[in-house]
Amino acid sequence: MADFPDGIYSPRTKENKADVIYEPLKKTNSFAEDITKLDDEVVAIENFLLPQYIFAHVDNTIAVAVAGTFVDIPFSDEVATPKIGIEHDHTTDPEEFTITKAGVYLMNITCSFEDSAISPDSHVVIRIVKNGDEIHGSLIEEDITGTPKSTKDLTITNSILVTLAVDDVIKFQFTSDQTTVSLESHATYGDHKDTAVINILKVG
Repeated sequence: MADFPDGIYSPRTKENKADVIYEPLKKTNSFAEDITKLDDEVVAIENFLLPQYIFAHVDNTIAVAVAGTFVDIPFSDEVATPKIGIEHDHTTDPEEFTITKAGVYLMNITCSFEDSAISPDSHVVIRIVKNGDEIHGSLIEEDITGTPKSTKDLTITNSILVTLAVDDVIKFQFTSDQTTVSLESHATYGDHKDTAVINILKVG
C-alpha cells in the first residue's frame, strides 16, 4: 500500500465559504476544503500512480585535477527535467540524487570526454556510487590513445539495474590516470552540446 503523508486519513475540517450561510434544508452546500491536506493528497497520489524518474543533463567542462581521484559530476542545468519523486536541486548539491521510494531502478549514464595531450594515452573511468560506495557493475573504463585529434575524443555509456532504499544518495563520477582528460563536449552540431546525460527510472 502507498505511504501517504500523515493525517490524510484523519477527518477533514470543512467550513463555509465566505458569504455562504448553512441551511439544513438545502440539498447542496459549498465548503472550503483544507487546502494543505488536499495538496498532500495530490502529491501522494502522483507518487503512487506515476513512476519515480529523473532525466538530467549538463554541459559543464570539468578536468581531472588529481589522476586516479574520482570527480563528482554536478548536474547544474536548470532545464534538467522531467523529475518525479527523485529529489535533486540543481543549485544546492547538484551532484546528488536522493531516492524517495524504495525499489528496483534502471540507471543510465553517458559522458563525453576529451584528452588535450598531443599524443594521448589515457584510461578514462566512469562509475555510479550509492551513499559513497561504488555500485557493482557501474564502473566502465575506456582508453583515449593516438593522434590526430579525431582520435582524442571518447564517449562512454553504461546502464545498470540496482535495488535502492529510501534516502539513498546517488552520484555519478569519473576519473582518469592523466590530468589532460576532461569531461567536455566534442559535438559539432545541435543546440545543446551536453557533456553528461543521465536518467534514473524506477522499474519495480
